Amino acid sequence: MQSCCSVAWTSARLMRAAAAQGLSPAPGQTLHFAYGANMNRAVLAKREVRPLKSEPAVASASVELAFRHRGGYATLQQATASANLRTQSAIHAADCHAQGTAYGRACCLARPHGTLYLLQEHDLKKLAARETGYTLQDVTVTTYSGEDSWGEETQASAFHSRPSLMLPVAVPPPADYLELLIEGAQQNELDHSYIERLRVIQTAPPGGLPDEYFDTPSGIIAAVAMGAFLTAVGVAWWTFS
Repeated sequence: MQSCCSVAWTSARLMRAAAAQGLSPAPGQTLHFAYGANMNRAVLAKREVRPLKSEPAVASASVELAFRHRGGYATLQQATASANLRTQSAIHAADCHAQGTAYGRACCLARPHGTLYLLQEHDLKKLAARETGYTLQDVTVTTYSGEDSWGEETQASAFHSRPSLMLPVAVPPPADYLELLIEGAQQNELDHSYIERLRVIQTAPPGGLPDEYFDTPSGIIAAVAMGAFLTAVGVAWWTFS
């Protein structure tokens, strides 16, 4: 009996064979690059999203993965100058050491790998409805074509954090979230060296996330607004009491 996570999924080798002929979307279809929890089959099954095809892929050197979304989740951002000088297998921690914040392991990944999905447009809308605080932007990715060479370069949508929900610096991700990424990377047969890069990322301390995981512009604006509201209420009470 097949599990819900295995229904409508083709083997990785068949996916790669399909990709060799090109993942060209027909009307009503679209290409989407997943680099976070949406690589995980259990997550897609829960969201009732069924990819038509999928293929491992790597993003261009102009972007990097950083755990800078509110709560310590992943997003894509423009690569730093130091990242552009490194190889695709490199890890760098420039943001992790910015503004006096230092972590023992990297929390940014140069040239992130992920899964290129061919989706029905309504399935992409399902994903977008669940990705609070993210917007869809195009990114250039290159598919895997074999064991030792790269395949096709194409444009695909990918989720990027809204500036109002980005942390000042990257932070270690929650452990359960990182496990979803690692599991999804294994399911989609991403490059072994990339999976190892994920494995060595330091995770957030147990027992609840510290305040720095919610230090976003939207949080600051909300706090200021609440302060102004309470001040106004206090003034009104003093005036009419």
